[in-house]
Amino acid sequence: MPEFAYVALGANGQRMEGTAVAATEDALAAMLRAQDQYLVQAGPADDTIDLGQVRFFENVTRRDVILFTTQ
Repeated sequence: MPEFAYVALGANGQRMEGTAVAATEDALAAMLRAQDQYLVQAGPADDTIDLGQVRFFENVTRRDVILFTTQ
């Protein structure tokens, strides 16, 4: 069964994020409703990207900067 990353709202309106294993997105919604949570957004858990781990200018050399700015 696939793992989903989800955003849900609790009965008091509090936003909750988490992951869960379910057969389908509908099964995930039913599982959350049984816990008095309401599914807002869901997607495959393996597609989440931590933007803090993305490095943009890590390997830019001085030569690269010179070539880029002279073109």
